[in-house]
Amino acid sequence: MDRDAIEQLYAEFAWAIDANHFELLGEVFAEQATMTLEIAGMDNPVGVFEGRAAIIEFISGAVTEQTDVRRHVITNVRTEGDDVATATLSLFVTENGELEVRTTGVYRCRLGEEAGALRFTSMHTALDRGF
Repeated sequence: MDRDAIEQLYAEFAWAIDANHFELLGEVFAEQATMTLEIAGMDNPVGVFEGRAAIIEFISGAVTEQTDVRRHVITNVRTEGDDVATATLSLFVTENGELEVRTTGVYRCRLGEEAGALRFTSMHTALDRGF
């Protein structure tokens, strides 16, 4: 897989969430993608969200409830074989003029092509604390 394309895919994902541009998530996830979210200290993961529509519904629902400003910083992108990429997340939050790191974590994603474009076919997010 093309490393630049993988980094761009993660960037599009972060931008879609940070800019409340949820339609862009449709260009990031494959139609039949899955997503899970694991938060340290919780007994069970959140999800499995199955299919692009369910993933977009979960993300947009969570984001539209937030009243602060959030910025996802995704770094340390690395590939594992031809179809897996991992990356590190730092989530910065600004509220009432105060900046904090809300959480950190790791994305582990499977990649595939759909409609001639690179897409996430699955995403597992492991957070070090809640968001």
